[in-house]
Amino acid sequence: MAGKNGLDRQSILATALELADSEGLEAVTMRRIAQRLGVGTMTLYHYVPNKENLLTGLVDLIFKEVEQAPENIESWADRLVFVSLSFRQSALAHPVLVTLVASGYISGPVVLRTTDSYLEAIIRRGFEPRVAAHVYRSAASYVIGYLSLELGGYFHAIEGGRSRTRSLDEHSNAYPHLSEVGPHLGGCSPEGEFEAGLRRLLAGFQKDLIPRSG
Repeated sequence: MAGKNGLDRQSILATALELADSEGLEAVTMRRIAQRLGVGTMTLYHYVPNKENLLTGLVDLIFKEVEQAPENIESWADRLVFVSLSFRQSALAHPVLVTLVASGYISGPVVLRTTDSYLEAIIRRGFEPRVAAHVYRSAASYVIGYLSLELGGYFHAIEGGRSRTRSLDEHSNAYPHLSEVGPHLGGCSPEGEFEAGLRRLLAGFQKDLIPRSG
């Protein structure tokens, strides 16, 4: 329920997201949010009790943008890839998402619902929960790790490294393998590489996922 000046939890989270998108995570403070909303800092604590609750809510707000796989996608791997690609788009739009997820702000209801759906794609195939957990951890580690590199500018650096390939040629005796592979490191599609790598990772589990009997 909105209070004075139309203040409510959603408006606070929306303002936090605006600050995060425009100035980075360090700008997301109760003081800055209150200033932007034109209220006293202490007023916010009626809706957001502490910073952890604020950041958990912020992740939940962004996760609302992550699309769930439609029912006509039957393959468990295809469903995981679909959600992961949608997560990537949200992370590119809101770079703080990767940092917050990696920091463990993943207990909000929207995040839990998305995670539950992600796991359902594996478990409903009849695979043991223990194995499903292994798949989930591996896929999550890949997605967060890849996006950390992408958002950090790693692929732009690789692309820029094309000019350094010529200097590598001058030192081909010292770095023969790097000189050989170097010309192929640039020119990749981050999205294409992201999907291809994830699919290869998931394909590796096919032989390990053993259906439960019964």
